[in-house]
Amino acid sequence: MSLELVTSFSVLILLVWLWVRFYEKRPFATLGFERCGALWTYRRGLLIGALTFSTAVGLMALFGYVAPEAGEPARAGLAAPGGVLLALLPGWFIQGAAEEVLTRGWMLPATSERVTIPGSAFCFLRSFLPSCMA
Repeated sequence: MSLELVTSFSVLILLVWLWVRFYEKRPFATLGFERCGALWTYRRGLLIGALTFSTAVGLMALFGYVAPEAGEPARAGLAAPGGVLLALLPGWFIQGAAEEVLTRGWMLPATSERVTIPGSAFCFLRSFLPSCMA
């Protein structure tokens, strides 16, 4: 599954880059990539995301919305996430980068040139709620 994530989302990043480079005539850096401190920025974002997710899960557990289930010990607790994280983390890194490149790096700047700011915000939000307008 990790290989599938890496392959498919790498192709997405490549296609967006080709479009921006040859059609829009913009450099790759305009998609949101930084040369200085890129690894630190990525780590900081990963830490903020993990803390946000952990806080949400912790609050749900605190108020009784989630509860642990009994099951096979090798597939529960801290033993389960270790193997999953090691297997899927590379794919998740590429997938997260592809989402950022597509939405914040390409779509928002491209639509803001043609559409007003509220219209651009609507397009961005609409991409997350496809069933609302069906």
